[in-house]
Amino acid sequence: MGSARLQILKSFYGVGILSVAVVVLILNVLQFSLVTLSDWKLHFRGVLHPGEIFYEDYHFLCYL
Repeated sequence: MGSARLQILKSFYGVGILSVAVVVLILNVLQFSLVTLSDWKLHFRGVLHPGEIFYEDYHFLCYL
C-alpha cells in the first residue's frame, strides 16, 4: 500500500512543478510581446514587467 502513496506524491509534485514552469513561460511570452509592442512606439505606458523597476533592459532569459 505504501508504493501507491509514493506514486501519487511523485505525480503531484511533478505536475505542480511542471504547471508552475509552464505558467512562468506563458507570462514571460506575454511580457515579451508587451515589450515588443512598446518598442514599436504604440504609446504604451506603464511598468511592463516588475523586473524593469530594477533593470531597464528586458532580457527574456533573465526573467524566465
